[in-house]
Amino acid sequence: MATPKTSDLQALAYHLFTRCKDERAAFDECMDSESKSSKCAEQYKALNSCANALLAEAKAQAAHEFKEYAHCLDLTG
Repeated sequence: MATPKTSDLQALAYHLFTRCKDERAAFDECMDSESKSSKCAEQYKALNSCANALLAEAKAQAAHEFKEYAHCLDLTG
């Protein structure tokens, strides 16, 4: 899957924080405890996978609405 645009992630922000909270917590914990971020690759992959799955779900269930909302965020910030 292609790298999501910032506006796509902004459009999903609430859902990312709720649906991917375990993956985010594991990644944050690893980053806080490790001096080298490269040691958190597995946690990053899990968080990235969760975010990509959520993005795919949003696009599958409401493609037009999601695109319009993300585009609006892209224009207005």
